[in-house]
Amino acid sequence: MRQERIRFELGLEHLALAVAEDDLDQMTTAMRAASSMWGGRRFPLLMVEKSGDATDAAGGLQLLDVLDVTTVIDFTGKLTAAGSVRSHEGRPVRVEAARPLEDARQWAPSALVSHTLAELDGRMFIEAGAENAFQVAAVGRLATREELDSWAKFGAELRSVTDANFFEAQVGAAASSTTPCMG
Repeated sequence: MRQERIRFELGLEHLALAVAEDDLDQMTTAMRAASSMWGGRRFPLLMVEKSGDATDAAGGLQLLDVLDVTTVIDFTGKLTAAGSVRSHEGRPVRVEAARPLEDARQWAPSALVSHTLAELDGRMFIEAGAENAFQVAAVGRLATREELDSWAKFGAELRSVTDANFFEAQVGAAASSTTPCMG
């Protein structure tokens, strides 16, 4: 037998997503990842310059302080090696590499935004129809296409957004029969 010290922390983990400031594909992937958890509403974006430095574009470094971000998920691959970034106030914030969207250890939806089986039966959900960053940010998109079978298995139908239900989802129309994919 041996003894070891183990240190662990309990508490809410507040995430930010680091993306290259000129990479639409990276932004779309990050938005898909965010929409798989909490509908993407809790993930500020941190822009990364070509040089690999985090910028304060759109107030990203300030948001790390304001939202008490504990971890930055790095989609660029440029911040991970440093292990942390400094917030606007100089606080070190841990950096983790972004895992593939299929990796449930990083991109599992929270139980607080899941639906019961009874709620899924016969319900229609909408998602972004393509890799469109604006639509993904607005209504979400499943992280992987394999999830379609899981949703259908429990009676839910998932459709690509149309102009009409996209508008309804954004304004929260009470008469709408659709629900945004992001929960």
